[in-house]
Amino acid sequence: MILHGIVGSGQHLAAGWLADPIFARLLGTPIHPGSINVFVHRDGPPALGTSPHPLFRAERDESVFPDDIRRQGFLLFRECMLYGEPAFLLRTESPGKAYSGHGLVIDAPIHQPNVMFEIVAKRLIEGIAYGVDVMVELDESDGALRRVEVG
Repeated sequence: MILHGIVGSGQHLAAGWLADPIFARLLGTPIHPGSINVFVHRDGPPALGTSPHPLFRAERDESVFPDDIRRQGFLLFRECMLYGEPAFLLRTESPGKAYSGHGLVIDAPIHQPNVMFEIVAKRLIEGIAYGVDVMVELDESDGALRRVEVG
């Protein structure tokens, strides 16, 4: 499946939490210290108590902060491709919010309703910048949703 979206700003917190060695261990590779927020149009708001985006999770939206991952005991993710580079989809947020560099909520790069996909990669992906149109390639099957235990 290919998702079309636009790169938007986040809270600029990922460099801090991605420095934790738990991500390299659970994802099986070192991760570049930063995430890519891709905003994708959504047909309507999620039903109460359902996943933020049905292609990502069948469970509740778990946190991606290292201490929360240790507490919940696992990390959910999907492998994906972004600009031909291998990457990992870690979480979704609906409705997606964009942030200024000072943590203030600003308009997302696409109108609501939308979903924000938070993606990380092994290295900096050339050509990725705020406002850029991107395609995210991923396997939408249930079997492609990976759950890696912390233990």
